[in-house]
Amino acid sequence: MNYKFPFFVILSFIISAILIISSFIVFNKAHNTISLVDSNIHLKSHHNSLSDRITKFYILNLKDNLEHITLGTSSTWVFDPEIIQKKYNFNSAINLSQGGAKLVEHYKFISWIIENKKSVKEILINLEPYSFNELTYNRMPLELEKNIFDKVTSFFSFLTFKDATKIFLTNNNFINEVNQIDQTGVNDKYFYSGMRYYPEYFQRKSDPSLLLNMVNSLKSSKIEYLREPFENKSFQYLKKILKLCEKNNVKVRLIFDPVSYIFLQSNDYEYLYTELKIVKKIVNELNQEVLYFNNLNKINLNLEIFEDGHSHYNYDAAFEIKDDIFFDKYFIGVKINKQNFGDIVKNLNLKIKSKKLDALY
Repeated sequence: MNYKFPFFVILSFIISAILIISSFIVFNKAHNTISLVDSNIHLKSHHNSLSDRITKFYILNLKDNLEHITLGTSSTWVFDPEIIQKKYNFNSAINLSQGGAKLVEHYKFISWIIENKKSVKEILINLEPYSFNELTYNRMPLELEKNIFDKVTSFFSFLTFKDATKIFLTNNNFINEVNQIDQTGVNDKYFYSGMRYYPEYFQRKSDPSLLLNMVNSLKSSKIEYLREPFENKSFQYLKKILKLCEKNNVKVRLIFDPVSYIFLQSNDYEYLYTELKIVKKIVNELNQEVLYFNNLNKINLNLEIFEDGHSHYNYDAAFEIKDDIFFDKYFIGVKINKQNFGDIVKNLNLKIKSKKLDALY
């Protein structure tokens, strides 16, 4: 039998498909961060139709004389870089936190920052248990991919093709552009600073009944935290970040930010145990101090200052913990290092009496 004909037909089909897809992506400029954001297919809020990795890289490019960067997960979207800039004497600051961010993603961002933003003096990194795996679900900017394989994979990903399709449909009036957040002066401020806008926060400020409803909802919600997979490869990315920043005289602050006491208590303090186990590994193996905010402090215990669930706090809580972070005052959190880890965990366990924590000291 002659197998050459079907082989060449299949090969020709594959090559044609690659060329068509490539042309479609390039024609709509979906591979380029600036053209992606300028296409206006997204809501200006970093957590909608475009990957927030794309929009954060976009605003990073716009910043000059940048000295401070906040990198974290969606919970640190409430860190206001304007306050950080003014109160703690930085020329310029920005919030590059991303929903569900992983350490491999932080490493790619920081590598680019070290090369292209020489003025950066300090990077604040918020860590959570799911920072330590590579289960990414968002598209990274093509400009940040470090090798040819990652660049090709990113270019031909479904997410890139989807963005190209949205641009094409919008530009040709097949679908309407998504409306901007209809709050005067809000979308630009929040977008370009890297923050998330929570309209419910402002609504509760003017209507106490909404605040009461939120607190009651949080109290009645059932939480069962299941341990996230921990990958040593991700831990090695943290090690690379610390070495890279030390080599380039960039200060790194590591924090684990607050969640509610209900979240901490779930499944016999499973979340607390998981975090502290990671903290122990960081302080012992990397000799890096960690500022820890799940020590059953006043923020953990106050459901009124949480936003969008038990692991997201509001602008007020973020404001309160900033002095702990930047002035080293520790009114709320505790600074953990290799020497005091055992004592801090032991004192914490005197309050909660969890057998899981016994294994950590």
